[in-house]
Amino acid sequence: MPHETVQRTVAILGASSHIAKGLIYHFSMTDTKLVLFARAPHKVNDFLICSGIENKDICIDSFDNILHHSLDVIINCVGLVDPVKIRDAGSELLNITEHFDECALSYLSGKSDTLYINMSSGAVFGRVFDKPVDEHTCGIIDINHIGPNDFYSLAKIHAEAKHRALPPMHIVDIRVFSYFSRFADLNAHFFLNDILKCIKSKSDFFTTSRDMTRDYVHPDDLFALVQCCIEKNRINDVFDVYSRECITKKNILAYFSRQYGLRVVTRDDAATIDAAGKKDFYYSMNRKAADIGYAPAYNSLDTIKMEAAALLGTSS
Repeated sequence: MPHETVQRTVAILGASSHIAKGLIYHFSMTDTKLVLFARAPHKVNDFLICSGIENKDICIDSFDNILHHSLDVIINCVGLVDPVKIRDAGSELLNITEHFDECALSYLSGKSDTLYINMSSGAVFGRVFDKPVDEHTCGIIDINHIGPNDFYSLAKIHAEAKHRALPPMHIVDIRVFSYFSRFADLNAHFFLNDILKCIKSKSDFFTTSRDMTRDYVHPDDLFALVQCCIEKNRINDVFDVYSRECITKKNILAYFSRQYGLRVVTRDDAATIDAAGKKDFYYSMNRKAADIGYAPAYNSLDTIKMEAAALLGTSS
């Protein structure tokens, strides 16, 4: 007799977030039942309608009802990502992270077979990225002078430490450094978002002469790593997500200038927002995720080309 495929039920916390939207889109193309939790359910519903996936096996529910569902996987995408909101949130970042993490852990305490995947961040390593991180990198927090720039890092560190202290539970932290997709909110103040806004408005893009290196992960690749974790299932570990190759600011600007006619104005007094510190080399060389079968298909430039074209309504 043929092997019968069992449908999984996957819950996504923070279903209106940028990363969550990409995961929802990908899961909707598989035999997966989705239970979506968000503080603004109407935003999730609007996204489903706009994406043409509202007729799939999807339920939108309140966080208070999570214990009423039978879940195989919980994916936590809750959190602030806009640098301006992070800067202004202060210690509330700690409370938000703690509250929704405890929501997932409470569920796991009674459901030992459920896998919990938490979307963490490269910010766990602290403020300064004067070189890429790897498996030997230690996080740096100036414990005697904790300030607003540290709250985001501390929230992620606290969550990861708590997860590693619960080895009987199946918990994976995925550290996302840079991610870009057609579902990005261009009102959020990120480097690529600001570039696309300038292209749309045909205005100059102001930046400093300081270069930086980023590793933009494609939505397909992040979903692939999530799938690797789900297949592994009985695991308590952390993985850095990465693309096939990172990219410099110089090369990003060259691409958009060539492809879209972006006008770049270099001024060292140009305003920049570093909510979690300076990040000249914000990416990871840690390839531990390969141990569970992760093999990214796209490099950073591929991601930028494909997802920017989708956002701008052009061909890549």
